[in-house]
Amino acid sequence: MDIALIDAISQGQVGQPGVWHGQGATAKALFLLGVVVGALAARNLYAQAIVAYLVAASWYLARPPWRQVLPLLVYPLLLSVAFVSLRFGLSSPAAWALILRGISLAAGIILVLLTTPYPQVFGLLQLFLPAVVVDCLVLCYRYFFYLSASLAGLFAALRLRAGWRRGRPGHNVAGLARVLGSFFLATYDSAERLHQAMELRGYRPGRLAPGVWVGISRRDWPALVLGLGAGLAGIIL
Repeated sequence: MDIALIDAISQGQVGQPGVWHGQGATAKALFLLGVVVGALAARNLYAQAIVAYLVAASWYLARPPWRQVLPLLVYPLLLSVAFVSLRFGLSSPAAWALILRGISLAAGIILVLLTTPYPQVFGLLQLFLPAVVVDCLVLCYRYFFYLSASLAGLFAALRLRAGWRRGRPGHNVAGLARVLGSFFLATYDSAERLHQAMELRGYRPGRLAPGVWVGISRRDWPALVLGLGAGLAGIIL
């Protein structure tokens, strides 16, 4: 799945934004914390099923474009099934509990990423990480789109100029080497120009993603209730 599509979904540009898009970043982080605690603390299939049900309810409130996001949920399901299949001697309830744990954790993380714009994510991270580290993450995230577009353009030019042909591996390797060399030089030059521009504009750590505490409002009650319910279900049951 294209990461640009994930970014567009998180900003509400694809599909119809649901209730989850209106939840604050702090409430979503607390929801995710509750899911993690509940899924890891659950000791039986019944508790894991409740945690999974609450995560599914949060997905229903989010109402994402299902056709685009379903592949993201298939991967953790397959990995969980593969992990359980390698654990010999597990009872059926224990195996299902492990599968539900993996799906619940992955679905909770994916949901937060799909409904939270990246400035809010990095701004929340800056409350716990050094500002320069968060700024590096922001630049890497932004550069991913630029680099992917540049690399796609170079490969398109390589094919149009007959630099990539089937059945000629030596010719293809030579063309690929030229493309990667040009790509490296272009990205290095772009990074140098970006560094100079940031210095001229008086860059200080923390300016790219200001870590502002986002308070909890009344509209955040769905995320808080579901997260609290998931955590308590795993601890108590």
